[in-house]
Amino acid sequence: MIIFKDILTGCELATDASNPVLVDDLVYEFKAKYVTRSDTVDDSMIGGNKSAEDGADEDADGSVSKSGYDVAIDNMLEEYPITDKKVYGSEVKKYMKRLQAKLSETNPERCKIFEEKIKPYMSNLLKRFKKLQFYVHSDAIPKSDDGFPGMIVILEFRENEQGEETYVFQFFKDGLLEEKC
Repeated sequence: MIIFKDILTGCELATDASNPVLVDDLVYEFKAKYVTRSDTVDDSMIGGNKSAEDGADEDADGSVSKSGYDVAIDNMLEEYPITDKKVYGSEVKKYMKRLQAKLSETNPERCKIFEEKIKPYMSNLLKRFKKLQFYVHSDAIPKSDDGFPGMIVILEFRENEQGEETYVFQFFKDGLLEEKC
């Protein structure tokens, strides 16, 4: 298994369990599903048969359920409320500046490639701004006016060939450390 960590904060952002696809050697895309998860242990998981037992109210047991995108829930990503294109542009510029500084010291050749590829990608992405949501790791809390300290993960709502809405999380390849477990 590969764990993808934020190069700036060290927070775990994703795993290869979601079968990421590398696009243009710049962005990993992870397809997501909208799910509801519960912390309840269902009797059927341990061989019980609810239909053969009296019907107790399942919600009365104090269980907690959470709905959201599986990639976000599995990796402790929380929505980062950016609704204005200018605000996102400002946040992403701060992030890119920190990321490029890190790449300059750790991988200068890759930094040049990243700089060439990121401008057309961001230009195209901003054209689809209304179909985007943004997520951050719940442990990485903004510490200053310099913006969010780590990667702002992109969730794009797309339509597939059948006209159904699909959900795709996007992570900048160069903002990730790949760690094998």
